[in-house]
Amino acid sequence: MKVLAGRAALSVARAARALAKVKTVAPAATGITARWVHLVDEARPLTEPELAQLRQMLDYGPSDVPDAAAVIAPAQTKLWIAPRLGTTSPWSSKATDIARVCGLSAVLRIERAVEYTVTGFDPNGSALPAKQLGAALADRMTESVITDE
Repeated sequence: MKVLAGRAALSVARAARALAKVKTVAPAATGITARWVHLVDEARPLTEPELAQLRQMLDYGPSDVPDAAAVIAPAQTKLWIAPRLGTTSPWSSKATDIARVCGLSAVLRIERAVEYTVTGFDPNGSALPAKQLGAALADRMTESVITDE
């Protein structure tokens, strides 16, 4: 499986709403960033031209704007929110179909997740708890929280 990083997943307004949700479980959170991560299941390794074409197809969304708080914050917690494990999302079905129509027959499936980076310390000086952050950000009926890369 190939992992391809994407662009920012949240607008400034949506990031502010996500931070407000996070602060309900971790008041010490100081910032949040989110980016798309694409998971590509391949029948065989993609050639360089195929990989370049796929990267171009998956280059969507707002350009990344560095978050100053994320750059200088001493503690960061990373977590990933993906469609519920064991399911195929509607986005995945459509993206996989598009890739195949565009000649990328080696692509068996494309799925996407959101990689969140939350900055700040909890009261005892350690990183914020990823499971609690994920519970605040994810819809437990349709999404899974992954806390380990």
